[in-house]
Amino acid sequence: MLLDNKTILNKTDLLCGRFGIEKESLRITPDGTLATTPHPAVFGDRMKHPYITTDFAEAQVEIITGVHDTLEAVHEELVMINEMVLRSIGTELLWPYSMPFSVCWSDVKIAEYPDHETGHSARQYREYLHRKYGDGVQLISGIHYNFSYSESLLRKLYDVTVENFDYQTFKNNLYMKVVRNYTRYHWFLVYMLGKTPVGVGIDEPYALSLRNSKYGYQNLTDLNLSYDSLDEHIVSIRAAVAKGKIIDEREIYEPVRVKCPGKGKLLSSLAYNGIGYLEIRSLDLNPLASEGITLAELQFVHLFMLALLELPENVQFNGLAEQVALTGQVDPVLVDNVIGVMQTINDEFDLQLSLKVAGARIAKLDFLELAKQYKAVALAKLYQTHGFTDMEMSTQLVIAEAVRRGVEYKVIDRRANFLSLRGNGKLEYVKQATKTSLDTYVSYLAMENKEVTKVILKDAGFPVPTGSTFTTVEQALNCFDNFKNKEIVVKPKSTNFGWGIVMFRPLASVVEFKQALEIAFGFDEEVIVEQFLHGQEYRFLVVGDECIAVLKRVGANVVGDGVLTIAELVAKKNDHPWRGTEHRAPLEQIVLGEIELRNLAQFGYDADTVLIKEEQVFLRDNSNISTGGDSIDVTLLAADYFKDQAVAAAHAIGAQICGVDIIINGDLADANAEYGFIELNFNPAIHMHAFTLEGDGVNAAPYVLRALGLI
Repeated sequence: MLLDNKTILNKTDLLCGRFGIEKESLRITPDGTLATTPHPAVFGDRMKHPYITTDFAEAQVEIITGVHDTLEAVHEELVMINEMVLRSIGTELLWPYSMPFSVCWSDVKIAEYPDHETGHSARQYREYLHRKYGDGVQLISGIHYNFSYSESLLRKLYDVTVENFDYQTFKNNLYMKVVRNYTRYHWFLVYMLGKTPVGVGIDEPYALSLRNSKYGYQNLTDLNLSYDSLDEHIVSIRAAVAKGKIIDEREIYEPVRVKCPGKGKLLSSLAYNGIGYLEIRSLDLNPLASEGITLAELQFVHLFMLALLELPENVQFNGLAEQVALTGQVDPVLVDNVIGVMQTINDEFDLQLSLKVAGARIAKLDFLELAKQYKAVALAKLYQTHGFTDMEMSTQLVIAEAVRRGVEYKVIDRRANFLSLRGNGKLEYVKQATKTSLDTYVSYLAMENKEVTKVILKDAGFPVPTGSTFTTVEQALNCFDNFKNKEIVVKPKSTNFGWGIVMFRPLASVVEFKQALEIAFGFDEEVIVEQFLHGQEYRFLVVGDECIAVLKRVGANVVGDGVLTIAELVAKKNDHPWRGTEHRAPLEQIVLGEIELRNLAQFGYDADTVLIKEEQVFLRDNSNISTGGDSIDVTLLAADYFKDQAVAAAHAIGAQICGVDIIINGDLADANAEYGFIELNFNPAIHMHAFTLEGDGVNAAPYVLRALGLI
């Protein structure tokens, strides 16, 4: 079918499609026993969660990806959701093997569901399965792969068909042909991808896939389903239900199922809308991959699904799948025939997919040790969200939290860090994590303009530093005498992240003043020169009516060891795994740029200076994390008075999500300490609060989602 029409088909037709993955896994304790804890509350309502739910048991997590057009995209999301689950289940692990530790557990807790009609139905169905099949077999886990060919491929094949069918009937017939061939050649995937050779209490020394054998999840009686056409298939399922062989179509445990998108009764949907995709159910978890299946294996299955359009139907392999599953034996000629068709398709259409997959002899693996390794990898870089590390880190946090909390996400523009988020019946658009519909455009403009910010805060009764605004270097230099020998700050009027800020304590030289002005004017057309406020700078993060986090920021600095130069100390500090660039790590790399070198010169130092042991030198006067500062979470230490003042200041400018920078000259816990507001920041970065160099940190992402009404 494909090879006969290769002149009208292209690579994209064959490689693309609609793909989704469901992965089942058991939650276990670190000592390797089945978890007895409830489904984690952080995941919310399992019946509404689009990504994370439960299967048969309360401890059996089911991960569900969205539907994607490419294998790469669906695999990336599978890895990411799997990673989020591992990060969200405390000390528990995910058992990486399809077969459970035992096939007959008496303490298995059936999954709990909400107290409503749909929840009762889900619970009753599982109780029925428990009575009919027992617990052990229910806990066998695997990969369910939802697959459909690309619409362009199907349309092109339809256009050249000689049959007088409408398009949906053509699709139904094609998919039924594929299902027939899948049931014939199912043994091939078992042979190539079987990953369950061992099971507790099972003596099958040559097995490849116990899960796909009589020891796996199979119907107790032959259902005698017809695959000759969709109509006959539906009739045969209804007959099996009428005879009491199964309770409904959910209880069909064949290696492949025909499915139709959307909710409602499957058979009615199939009869009305036709086949939308196939559910491939014969894939074991690959214990050598934390996500359960590698991209190479998905590509291999994809080639196999293409080959099913070419492989002959006039063959019978009765009992071969069971034989292969339990003995690993098959005529190599049969294997070569299938691989040959796959290779031909691969070559003829230049698909460049690998036909090499790992072998299945994994009996000696320590599955518990693997589970611990996968947990460690997931926790190693908590600040990264797999598949989105090219985006700024605060946005990564929002994506991760959306997945964890069951909010559907979509990346609209990766470079702009623009997302759509859907949850709780609402649709919201978010840019860079904290630019949302909660704040008005004028509040953004007001916070962007530091002079306007000061005026608004001063008019509202908040203490702010005095200062002047200049439009040219020359204009500011004419006022040099007003600032000479005073402690001042020179900064751009409209900027963020601490860019272009220079401090003098005090200002001594007109040359230095000019240099600072030129730096600031490099970021804006207007520059503010204002009073330097003494004390420690803190960032108060406000979301709605609450100050949810307080961060002490220590400016970029190094501490001498008596051996290394300042440049070498900077390089050593930058080696910390939490330091990165472009807000993709909790801390930013320290640079030795013009501002840093100028600050060093004030102390009589340069990049080649060797500091004495324990001597601390600050490379910047500003304490921004974005310019190499250190972060210390002090949320629990801050007086409620200062938190309330931060909220009030944000509201004074009309902001709902705001970073409030306050200088406090005294104890943070002392409400009577002197203080002053230096900035209000729109689009505050939230990653620096979540992953602090010291302290527990505060993850602001759920607060943002909650404020938007999404959770």
